[in-house]
Amino acid sequence: MEIDLPFGVQEWAPIEDDPNRYKQWVSLTQPCLVSKRTMSDPHHVTSRGAGGGERDNIVPLQRVFHSELHNIGRDSFAIKYGLDLRREAIRITNEYDEGHI
Repeated sequence: MEIDLPFGVQEWAPIEDDPNRYKQWVSLTQPCLVSKRTMSDPHHVTSRGAGGGERDNIVPLQRVFHSELHNIGRDSFAIKYGLDLRREAIRITNEYDEGHI
């Protein structure tokens, strides 16, 4: 059976061995903000090109919703699904920090 890896995850690796472990942790453990299913793509709330980093800036979205967000835009997506993407990104980072300090 072939598994579709989350966007940005090159291969499955133990979190402690992965240089992008925070992004991988989000992909593997955090449910999609819309569908509540795991195995999501990590979406950067503020693009890296616009100065966004990894922490406090990533939310999990299943690929279909990740694509929709890019098609309709962040503001329209947030309104459609009643989400504050920035607040969710901060909440997820705080959850990570509580479990990994």
